[in-house]
Amino acid sequence: MFENKLICFGLILYALMIAISTAGSNIGLGLVFIGLVIKLIKEREGLKYLKTGMELSILLYLLANLISILFSHNMNISWQAFGEVIIPVLIYYMIFNSVTRLELVKKIFIFFILSISIASIYSIYQHYFLEIERASGFFLTLTYGSIMVLILPLLITFNFNDLSMKNRLLSLITLGITSLSLIFTNTRGTWLAILGGVAFLSIFKNKKLIIWFMVLVILALALIPSFYQRASTIIDLDNSSNKERLLMWKSAFNMFRDYPLTGVGLGMFSELYPKKYMLPEARVKKRHYAHNIVMNILAETGIIGLGAFTFLVSYIFKVGFELLRNLEDKYWINAILGLLAGILAFLIHGLTFYNLGDSETAKLFWVIIALLMVIYREKQNKQSKVVA
Repeated sequence: MFENKLICFGLILYALMIAISTAGSNIGLGLVFIGLVIKLIKEREGLKYLKTGMELSILLYLLANLISILFSHNMNISWQAFGEVIIPVLIYYMIFNSVTRLELVKKIFIFFILSISIASIYSIYQHYFLEIERASGFFLTLTYGSIMVLILPLLITFNFNDLSMKNRLLSLITLGITSLSLIFTNTRGTWLAILGGVAFLSIFKNKKLIIWFMVLVILALALIPSFYQRASTIIDLDNSSNKERLLMWKSAFNMFRDYPLTGVGLGMFSELYPKKYMLPEARVKKRHYAHNIVMNILAETGIIGLGAFTFLVSYIFKVGFELLRNLEDKYWINAILGLLAGILAFLIHGLTFYNLGDSETAKLFWVIIALLMVIYREKQNKQSKVVA
């Protein structure tokens, strides 16, 4: 049917454009939306959802943000900021209702990997031919880093599958290109995030993986001077960038200390930081976020907001580990590991960059969650049919 083809094309376009073009990925989502609306009208059905803890988790997450709006210093600003929260959640439900076959999930994964491969080749070109110090493909450095940490673990786990010699070689070359691209971003938070994702995979899949990773890191330190210079500043408290982040986190904590339950209000960090909470030692007056996912949530939505977000993330990992216990198919076990490692890496990257406040990365985060829940739904449906 036309609407199913439109949905499929939109999803593939979104996946292909995710690391290349904001406009392209948004067009893809727009096509999915149109296709889904046509489908719902034809079938005269409402949106589907899982009657599980996921719906409760999302509800609590949204309620926590709404409560922060009610107690905000400026409700108008907070209502506008709520759009950054609700839109990715709506995209989650759109993807969950649009993807009805696991074969389509596989295609989306392939085009995700193709997208970061194209972006990686361009960022390597930027480094060598344009001499850009922090090469980041088609996006700002931190945005590019968050996109990469969400998808790269899928590429890593793809290599755990039974592949032909040709596909194995192609996959390893792609992994090499994307890894080199990450080095050239000169983004320490991204490097630490990938380390966290690899450590997760090493624990739950292959203990040798972390050894190979550290060997590659040592080689990069020896062969790429810029990588060594940048990496050496990770724990340097005298580094200006590190100092500035620590000061922002302290300011965010001061907001939380003053308003521990509900925070200062959604989207209010940027408003109150220069007026009341900026520390004398800080250099930059205009800050949109606290550059830390935990501190930003605490500052704007308080302990209620952080509690709700923690509950949401915990449930996502609960679903993932439940799938790992029950699945026997090697491909899907590896895919689930890749998704969970990507989510963990995203959260680690969020400790130095508020990636939930970035439109592109927030949407991708919820798309990844939606794909995980699609796999969960389809596997549950299959088990129900077997029992019946």
